[in-house]
Amino acid sequence: MKLYSILLTLFLAFNANAGLITTQADKDSYTAGETVTVDFFVNDANPYIDFLQFDFGFDDSQLSFIDFSWMDSDEIYNFGASGDAYLASADELYLDVLFLDGFAAELGTSFRLGHVQFEALVDSASPEFTLLDQFVSDINFVEIPVEQHQVSVPEPSTLAFFPLLAAMFWVRRKVK
Repeated sequence: MKLYSILLTLFLAFNANAGLITTQADKDSYTAGETVTVDFFVNDANPYIDFLQFDFGFDDSQLSFIDFSWMDSDEIYNFGASGDAYLASADELYLDVLFLDGFAAELGTSFRLGHVQFEALVDSASPEFTLLDQFVSDINFVEIPVEQHQVSVPEPSTLAFFPLLAAMFWVRRKVK
């Protein structure tokens, strides 16, 4: 039983890294022709960040890019941050954001940046985006390393749960 307690403690202490920019679709599934809205969030940003550039891949057989709106709040609009999203190719979405010095005092370090709209081309589940490339810099165009702008997430990944569960059963058989 002590072994189970130790394994459970280790499992609950497992940390996953959430990216600086994360996405969340407005629904779990879509029908062809429906508008798909995907929110983009900034998570626990380094307050010295001045410029963000992200390249996201997506399945262009399921989605067609419509528009990007980065001014989703009065705070971002009034602060003067600027941004754009555009297609680099049929299945790559670039997201560029420029912040003014001191954005964290006004906006905080975690906030909703904006949303992208797509048209669903087929009936499908919620869209998935793959981070292909990222560049984050300060006001002097000095790159800020990835580990300096990521946050630890206390919830473990579901994929990490199943191998741990299998290991617990395997250890139990060995103990008996």
